[in-house]
Amino acid sequence: GNGMPVAFIIGITNTSLATVDSIKLVDTLSIQVSYTSEDHSQAPSLAFSQNGQVLAWAGNQSLSPSQTVSVTVYGVTNLCFNGNVSNTAWVFVSNACTSAQNADEASFPLSAVPVTITVNKIVTPVNPLPGEQVNYRIDISNSSVATITSLKVVDTLSAFFTFSGEDHSSAP
Repeated sequence: GNGMPVAFIIGITNTSLATVDSIKLVDTLSIQVSYTSEDHSQAPSLAFSQNGQVLAWAGNQSLSPSQTVSVTVYGVTNLCFNGNVSNTAWVFVSNACTSAQNADEASFPLSAVPVTITVNKIVTPVNPLPGEQVNYRIDISNSSVATITSLKVVDTLSAFFTFSGEDHSSAP
């Protein structure tokens, strides 16, 4: 879902018959995911670096044939995006004799979080007499997980009423 934590686990498996002694992994996060942290404890010889949405790990990490190591990227999804989020990781490996590279992609659908508000209008007194002052209180509450950044309240009075003032001191 949107605004929710997401984790990408990137596994690197040596499918050759030779031992790898150098690894460079590059992962460019989609702009729909905000980076929060990473874990490369399975590949401690790799140094982590970040430049915006580009994450990289590089170093002299030994990887025997059929051995797998992984790194995990943690993030939070964008609240206002509808569509497919893709994440591609590239790995470059080498040893004294040769080098290789490969890439893999993971994707998932994402839907924008709907904003849900509740509006409650209260009148006092409930049964006013002609000429008596009437007070309306309008309560608005946000019942969604999304933050509302803009709110406009419009209240049209009946032709039988004359506007005499407002108090919005309880509004943030």
